[in-house]
Amino acid sequence: MPLTVYKWDGYLGFSRGHVSIALSDGTYISWWPEGRTKKIFCKPVVAKEHVHTTLQSDTAQFHRKPDICIQLDTTLEHDKQIKDWWTVLRAESRYDLFFHNCATVVYKALQTCYDVKALYTLKEVCTPDDIENISKIIYQNEVPLIKLDATETKQAGFSDSIKSYVEVLKRSGSEYQSLEVETEPKKSLKSVLKRMCCCYWFGPRKMCVLRQP
Repeated sequence: MPLTVYKWDGYLGFSRGHVSIALSDGTYISWWPEGRTKKIFCKPVVAKEHVHTTLQSDTAQFHRKPDICIQLDTTLEHDKQIKDWWTVLRAESRYDLFFHNCATVVYKALQTCYDVKALYTLKEVCTPDDIENISKIIYQNEVPLIKLDATETKQAGFSDSIKSYVEVLKRSGSEYQSLEVETEPKKSLKSVLKRMCCCYWFGPRKMCVLRQP
């Protein structure tokens, strides 16, 4: 059964765009904040999942069809895994620009049925460009479907994710090459990561998605 990843590109350097997922039974996963507010830069806000529930509404939001559509193979059982996960997520979660955005939600949806943890990528901060690259790798059959008894995938620790992100920045020639990561409390690390990812979410450079060497 096909699963479709939709991506709208950003525009004029002010947006990284948007990503969503559609299952074969019509289930549509699209994560938005409630309203257009500056609060999304400061703290999590209520997710407006109940408004943008169709491909048509997202298309109307961007005034155009998706720029990229990638179909991935799944099974009915894996689709059910995604639907069960989605039911829980939309009832409990909030939108956070840096740590729980549209791309993060799509990544977690893919993680319920594909072994994407094998990819060398950042877990907490993710952009639509990352999802496009990950989806293309899955499409090329380089990432297998996971067994249903192994759907509980373990997320990388926060400190490990920070170090992974710094490594990506180093490989991409970023000005953050000299940044040192210390094993400080989680709040401090989160603050560092938020400052670092600002240039990638709103800046012109695309986020790198690398596979483990």
